[in-house]
Amino acid sequence: MMGMDRSLRRLGIAIGLAVTVVIPIFASSPGGASAIAAGSTSASPQHQVPSHARASTGAAQVPGAHGSTSPFESVTQAPGDVTYQAGGVVTGPNPDPDPADLISATADDNGSRIAFTARTVALNDPSTDPNWRNNTYIGWAIDPTFSGSPNYYAYFQLNPDGSYNGELTYAGTDTPVSCTVTLAFDTTNGYQASVPTACLPGVTTFQWYAYSLYDTVPVAQDPKGAEGYGRSIPDPHTNGGTVFAPPVTAPVPAVPTTTPGVNPGYWLFARDGGVFAFGAAGFIGSLGGQHLNQPIVGGSATLDGKGYWMVAADGGVFSFGDARFYGSTGGMHLNAPVVAILPLPTGTGYWLVASDGGVFSFGGARSYGSMGGRPLNEPIVGGASTSDGLGYWLVARDGGIFSFGDASFKGSEGGVQLNQPVVNMTRAGQGYLLVAADGGVFAFGGAPFLGSTAALPLVEPIEGIDLVGDGAGYRMVASDGGIFSFGTAPYFGSEGGHPLNQPVVGMASEG
Repeated sequence: MMGMDRSLRRLGIAIGLAVTVVIPIFASSPGGASAIAAGSTSASPQHQVPSHARASTGAAQVPGAHGSTSPFESVTQAPGDVTYQAGGVVTGPNPDPDPADLISATADDNGSRIAFTARTVALNDPSTDPNWRNNTYIGWAIDPTFSGSPNYYAYFQLNPDGSYNGELTYAGTDTPVSCTVTLAFDTTNGYQASVPTACLPGVTTFQWYAYSLYDTVPVAQDPKGAEGYGRSIPDPHTNGGTVFAPPVTAPVPAVPTTTPGVNPGYWLFARDGGVFAFGAAGFIGSLGGQHLNQPIVGGSATLDGKGYWMVAADGGVFSFGDARFYGSTGGMHLNAPVVAILPLPTGTGYWLVASDGGVFSFGGARSYGSMGGRPLNEPIVGGASTSDGLGYWLVARDGGIFSFGDASFKGSEGGVQLNQPVVNMTRAGQGYLLVAADGGVFAFGGAPFLGSTAALPLVEPIEGIDLVGDGAGYRMVASDGGIFSFGTAPYFGSEGGHPLNQPVVGMASEG
């Protein structure tokens, strides 16, 4: 395995691999998510920009649009102002305006795909609502020139047989771009479409809006949706003439830097509490050879790289170097085992995370909520704190993400068919990276995708992922101690190929 690690570096794996991992934006929810369907060759609806969205054409750009540097933007609005395609407000109850009443939408560009979402007042499941087989769809306008006239539209729509038919079209002709648009629906994020950035060459920033068209008349009687109704978001009629949502800009790779006073290196943590130090990371102590009530499940380093914590499945916490002990759940009755320790960025406290989503706060770490006592589709396997320590994310085995405090939801793999289960996550800027047991990496919220091992044969499964200090590289560790480095993350050695008393369960990077 150690030879494999080094050969991967020589072959250039640090700058990424060609893999078949799809990175869409699906959220896990207790109710689950509908199946995914990508672009289809079946006949698509005939799109027309509805009357309620036509005000967008030729409208002025958002003030300061070209100054945007955010890869993620969202917009919300109060319900109301659903209008017929032919004109006039839909007041209900028949027809019901709620399935077309857009109240929120998001756009997220992580550099490899652009992910859109939209929510309506009534989130009718397309698979069970027969009107979705009519000329009904959600569209997202994409204007990369800031001219006020969109160049492209991405569509969430169905084929006549009820299967999903994601589509990207040229705005001027309504002809499809050769592209696979991945769709999903769930009750957390609503209607979702993921467009590979390769389908939009040269597009690195754009202004956008979303609109709905909901038609209760069969396509045979209304092929162009003339009897339909819907709403734009932002709605210029109720938002002071604002037409486009705040612009989105693809993330720029971080300039390599290092944390002052911290030299690069990393530690590996084994199930029996053994610690293996590489690079400039110093060995500060371990539990190897000591009796443990429960096995070690993870570890984390202090900000200055002069200490680390390890946590056991019973919530016992073991501190080394300048990592302070603030308390534990060792000796307490737990409904489910602890799976991770999440330190505050300041090192003045930490959270322990259990597999049922329970969160236990110690030191200066505040509780912002948990999934304890709530139904989960799959158990929690890890988490990450926000950069300011005022929130945290939890990740489930199916890739579902749960956000608390100021942790913003940037997308998930919940509801997506995965080749292998997700095993861990790490914060990356304002977003996060998920890693699966086969080394598949899923990037959200501007987090960099720099490569994965999803296409490689692994001797043992991946156990963890950690971002390096400059934010432009990451490492993964396998249960045999093998290390895989990507981007600017240097390789300093591994335990791959060495006999271990117990498997490696996690890692922490210094610098």
